[in-house]
Amino acid sequence: MASITQRFPLCTLLAKPRFRTVVPRISSTQVLLSRPPGYSFRGPLPNLYRKLNGIPFPITNVLHENKLLGSVLGGGGAVPTQWTSGWTMGSDAPVASIWGSADGASAYTLTVTAGRQGWYQVVPLNTANQLYSFSVLIEAVTGSLNAQEILVPVSLPAGAVLSYPPCSANPSGGETSFVQPGVLVANVQLGATTGNATVRLGIGTASNQTGSVTISRPQVERGATRGTFVPTTTLAVSAQDFTASGGLLTLSQALGASEIVLAEYPTMLASLLD
Repeated sequence: MASITQRFPLCTLLAKPRFRTVVPRISSTQVLLSRPPGYSFRGPLPNLYRKLNGIPFPITNVLHENKLLGSVLGGGGAVPTQWTSGWTMGSDAPVASIWGSADGASAYTLTVTAGRQGWYQVVPLNTANQLYSFSVLIEAVTGSLNAQEILVPVSLPAGAVLSYPPCSANPSGGETSFVQPGVLVANVQLGATTGNATVRLGIGTASNQTGSVTISRPQVERGATRGTFVPTTTLAVSAQDFTASGGLLTLSQALGASEIVLAEYPTMLASLLD
């Protein structure tokens, strides 16, 4: 079967029978776009995703903010810029990310034996009754490491509730499930009290562990799921993945030309544009 990422003329995509012939319905999603800046749609705005190394990430036209500083894990030292060393019983070092460096981000590999290795950062959670997602990309992992031993928000405002929903790195959900490469997510539901939370990243963020993990692109934002990564250095940054108006959806250039956008079939017909 021909690749579903191939280029299709607009007239082909707008003809429903031919669209179904050219792109067989093999799943609930289809690859419709692989490069910016935009494409046409009709009907209700579909659910859209981008896919990196087999992992789908939702994209949204809602302005979202990455509240973490130094989310690109820059600086090149043992501890990334804007982060504070929490435990030094092992080793950590910057490495090339499997997702490249077009967004300015690097990855870190942390290794420890019967100990703890990692960093922390304090972030403000300033909207009452808001659900926040804390997330990080796990590029590689060895050893039996559970979710709360790699990413855990602590020192939460009074009344806040922490949970670990199912995600690609933690398919079963829960804080004690072993993780795999993918997106690791923790949720914090605030009550009436706002305040700061401390984000811990590394190995053994809750207790002594043995293993190694390569992580990149941590993010803290409003909502239950992780949106498109928003690179930050010294300030929190807000971004919008795309805009939609008059039947034209225009992607942010920050998404990158190499990323693939998925749309739910058959709610929209799209064309690849130069």
